[in-house]
Amino acid sequence: MSRAPVIAALEPVSKLRGLSQFGGVLAAKWARPLLRAVLKPVLVLASIAPMALIAADVTQDERHLQTLRERRLFDEAEKYCLDRLADVKLSDARRAELTIDLSRTWAEQALASPPEARPPLWHKARQTVEDFVASYPRHPRLLLVRVQGALAALAEGETASQDAQAAGQTKRPPPRAAAVLRGAIAELRTLDDDIAADLKRQARARRPDDDLQLSVEQLMSLQLHVRHQWARGLRDQALCYPPGSADRVNALTQATELLKTLAGQELNTPLAWSSRLDEIACWRLLEKYDAAERQLAELEQAGPPAEVLAKIRAERIQLVLARGHVDEALSEYDRAAERAWDQHEPNQAFENAYAAATIESQRHHDRAAADRYRTLAIALPDHPQAAEAHLLAVHSAAQQAQQQQPPKLDQYELLLREHVATWPKSPTASQAWWWLGRLKEHEHAWQEAARALCHVQSDHPQFAQAVEAAGRCYDAQLAEFRHAGNANRPLAQEAVRYLEQVVAPAGKKLESPNAATRAAVLAAARIELWAIPRGPARAEALLTGALQSDVDAPPQWRTAASSLLVATLAAQGRTTEAEARLAKIPIGTTADVAALVDLLAELAARAPADGKRKLAQLELAAIDDLLAKRDELDAARLQNAGRLRASALAELGRRPEAIAELESLAKQFPRDGQTQEALATLLASGGDTASLKAALAQWRDVATKSRPGSPRWFRAHYGLARAQLDLGHADQARVTLERIESSHPDLGTAEMKARWRQLLAECEQAAPHDRPPKQKK
Repeated sequence: MSRAPVIAALEPVSKLRGLSQFGGVLAAKWARPLLRAVLKPVLVLASIAPMALIAADVTQDERHLQTLRERRLFDEAEKYCLDRLADVKLSDARRAELTIDLSRTWAEQALASPPEARPPLWHKARQTVEDFVASYPRHPRLLLVRVQGALAALAEGETASQDAQAAGQTKRPPPRAAAVLRGAIAELRTLDDDIAADLKRQARARRPDDDLQLSVEQLMSLQLHVRHQWARGLRDQALCYPPGSADRVNALTQATELLKTLAGQELNTPLAWSSRLDEIACWRLLEKYDAAERQLAELEQAGPPAEVLAKIRAERIQLVLARGHVDEALSEYDRAAERAWDQHEPNQAFENAYAAATIESQRHHDRAAADRYRTLAIALPDHPQAAEAHLLAVHSAAQQAQQQQPPKLDQYELLLREHVATWPKSPTASQAWWWLGRLKEHEHAWQEAARALCHVQSDHPQFAQAVEAAGRCYDAQLAEFRHAGNANRPLAQEAVRYLEQVVAPAGKKLESPNAATRAAVLAAARIELWAIPRGPARAEALLTGALQSDVDAPPQWRTAASSLLVATLAAQGRTTEAEARLAKIPIGTTADVAALVDLLAELAARAPADGKRKLAQLELAAIDDLLAKRDELDAARLQNAGRLRASALAELGRRPEAIAELESLAKQFPRDGQTQEALATLLASGGDTASLKAALAQWRDVATKSRPGSPRWFRAHYGLARAQLDLGHADQARVTLERIESSHPDLGTAEMKARWRQLLAECEQAAPHDRPPKQKK
């Protein structure tokens, strides 16, 4: 088993669903795991939700929306907000609250989604704020809505920065992350100025202009939080630049200046503790480790609450890692996990054990990482991130397997099966099924591969590829059955049911065509064409409908679908319609034409004798289109096209042209045994003396150039004996057959042995008197 195909089935760790949301990126190059214990995305830590700064109580609606978001029921939360915002009688206060909640819903959904699905969600999270600002420029709580927009932008920039660093992009700032962070920082700076201006107005006013207007105390609280997020934005911006660079130092210096004033507060609020921790993180990133160590010690002695103490310990481990003391950090995480277990804090134990496993992974200690991730996941299977940790165990097992030649993938496969059995409904299950399907396809376990791939859900990034691969595997398995004389219609029907379900899900409205539905249409049509009675008519209907409705389909797909449609028409004996359809196909590449030629050749090979001639004309037209681009064909494709053209010409009764085609090809490719054999076969089919003599010479040439004992070597000697017999030299034919059988009595295969015996019997019947007498004992 080669290394490349297995590696190709494994996406980078940073692309696994949900993993990129877990938090900060470590400074050391081998320590880029997204450790959830530290630097969680700003929207998680900062989602004091602007409204919470001015309201003492949480309303029932807010609790309901928070529950929906925590359960990742984002569609329900979105609908809830949009339905209420559509009410023209909605109060001003409630409209602002729901706008903030709607923006938070989309932002949190973006954080919970894979990177490729995030951009439209981030856009909606910002756009709903921008629409509110444009529609209600004098709303008394406009500042709160604007703060939410800035927080959403900051979360987007932070996440993009973390993704880039996890992918190793540290030499230059990630353009998207840097741009979004610049915009968020600018908005926070503007908000700080606007809040300061409002504070001045409030100080001069005798009473608020509006009951909904923010009080002085509320504005002051909001300003502190805005400055905190401004500082976090500067720190995130610093991470977009290489360590030690002037840009990184400048951004971190600005951040520490802001945090100094915030950190000077009494340590009795979450904001004060967070500000101190963020200031320590900035010192660490500035590589001023002694200053960071001093402040950490002071913070530990200040009697922090339990949740803050956990963050202090996580920051201390980050500091140890930044200094390059990896083994010490690993021991610290193990001790922290053990302490959490002893204190009956499974979530904290999970965080620390996960971080330790990730360090092992980043150090390429794949066996240790796989064991740690798996042990953790199995110990806490109901933890929200258990399935994701186990999937990382799978990934580490795959990396370990690649270090062996050939790769030993038994453990990798066992972990994949354990994953889908333990967490069948987790979002990660699709990833495991995808990898398992790819593995079994690589091993040519077609049926097992197809059934694994069918479990990949439609929301998975590789769904379209999984559908295409499932169709390919079903096709390959059915072909093997057909070759063995077993139609296996139940398997064909199983395949078609799955593919048709992709095209038109049962009980659901048919959505716009996409890559997955297009792949399903082609695969279903192929299987209908080859494996199901009256299937060509059903395949025709499927393809016709898809071509008519999918006007925006890529040209390559339309060509493939049209080619299949030509085959379905030809399979039904409607060759005139097939020729007309073939003439309309816009052939874009040689690959398109080659695929059509292969399709028609397969169809011709399966056609009954009375249908072969009509198909040959159709096949010849397609082959001539292909050979018109002979300069673009490689040697293998050129040889195959030439052989198929000769076969079609012979079927049409144009035997001299067919022989000339093969002779030209044989001269051009003298070592191509398949062409040489095809020429010998065609010459022998003439039956006249000249043709048989030419065939005799050709078979001798093929036999000489073939490896003794190979299938072609046996066929060449069989052809040689057949030509000798047909020329009237039965004794020579018998000698040829007996000589080969004496040295290779098995004759290669049972089928060849049966043909050999039959030909030998014909030789004996033709010239029994020539048989030498038996010697007396």
